[in-house]
Amino acid sequence: MAEDLSEILDEIQAEADLHTELDELESNTSLVAFWTFAKQVFALFILEIKKLFAKHKEEVEALIDTTEVGGIEWYLDTASQYQHGDSLVIQNNRLVYLEVDPDLQIVKRVSIKEDPDLVLQVRVVKEVAGDLIPLDATEHSGFSAYMNRKKVPGTALDIQTLEADVLKLTATIELDPILYTDAGELISSPGTFPVEETISNYLKNFDFGGTFYISKLIDQVMEVEGVDAFYIASKTLNDISFTYKVDSNAGHIALDDTSILTYVLR
Repeated sequence: MAEDLSEILDEIQAEADLHTELDELESNTSLVAFWTFAKQVFALFILEIKKLFAKHKEEVEALIDTTEVGGIEWYLDTASQYQHGDSLVIQNNRLVYLEVDPDLQIVKRVSIKEDPDLVLQVRVVKEVAGDLIPLDATEHSGFSAYMNRKKVPGTALDIQTLEADVLKLTATIELDPILYTDAGELISSPGTFPVEETISNYLKNFDFGGTFYISKLIDQVMEVEGVDAFYIASKTLNDISFTYKVDSNAGHIALDDTSILTYVLR
């Protein structure tokens, strides 16, 4: 504040120096005290005006943040705020929860896309023991009711919560025999299968609702210590073959238990 006040006083003085009719206020000893006091009063007044404008700006920006609706980002944020079993109330003409309770916020992943018919496709899942799974019937019903109350009037929503799309691989992985057994197990840590864990973790953390690129999965596996090569002979998503990328309708992907991963020691 002191620095702002000093800057304002400097600006007042710089402006006063441009007006010769004020010279007497600077040189007349009987007026100097009054002029100094007047400049300080003006500076304090200007400072208070600046504070009021700054506060007003913050209030306006906050109001915009709480009233702007309709965009994809707004819908994503709204979906993630769902509190299962909690009631909505009206505050400032908006439907809100009285209190934020993270324990009730069951939606852990959400994707929203607009299809050619201008319908918003909403895909959500919850997380149990580290796995992404669909909402149960009661949760789905509650979430759907919540979104339809919060949405912009006239907006069509297609709300689904689906089992993971299934990725099936037939692949050969070349491994360093110093580190691995021919089953892909770490010699130094029996029961640990780094390649399979890497694939599962990548699919678990895959960009929910995004496009799946097989090259990114290959990159992840090739970063595993001791992996010399990763050859994919075939790949399908929900039993449908694809080339280098595919969209996930469910929003998330899991590795098929019947995938064939053949380990070769080199």
